[in-house]
Amino acid sequence: MGKQKEDKYYPKAKEALENHFRSKGFSVDFKVIGRKKTLLRQFLPENPKLLRDVRPLPTPDIMGFIWRQSQQKRKLVIAEFKLSPTYMDIFQLKGYDELFNPDCTFLLSRRPLSESSKFTIDYIRDNTDLLRTKRDRSEIYIRFLHETREGISILAVRGDEIDLIASADEC
Repeated sequence: MGKQKEDKYYPKAKEALENHFRSKGFSVDFKVIGRKKTLLRQFLPENPKLLRDVRPLPTPDIMGFIWRQSQQKRKLVIAEFKLSPTYMDIFQLKGYDELFNPDCTFLLSRRPLSESSKFTIDYIRDNTDLLRTKRDRSEIYIRFLHETREGISILAVRGDEIDLIASADEC
């Protein structure tokens, strides 16, 4: 299961992120980076070395900003989509989190994590700090894509995973 097959889920993942944050009163501006790996300058953190470096940076599949109309500050959100996430994907996201310093970091998949990898869910349960990032500033939010009867893409959590996977309301 390579990157090619993941590509077809990027638009739905982007739509689900947009729907999630719009439902919480945010304005949104998300872009699919995916295989293009063309990082828009707007997503680079204020880091002079990164701005000067001409080498391509590793990038998550989706990046974007959320903000409330009453506030000027925009929050950076990054998301990586995996067909069947593993604990190694969490470490990949931790790297993106350190590089881009986002306010919210998501690992998205097409199925609940417990259906994708029993080992991964058990590993996370045994290592509860694994989803913490940036010296406890943030957390990796794990969600799966779900399509409602009306055909709307949303982010979902399976009931028996709620204790394990933090609420993304803090974003």
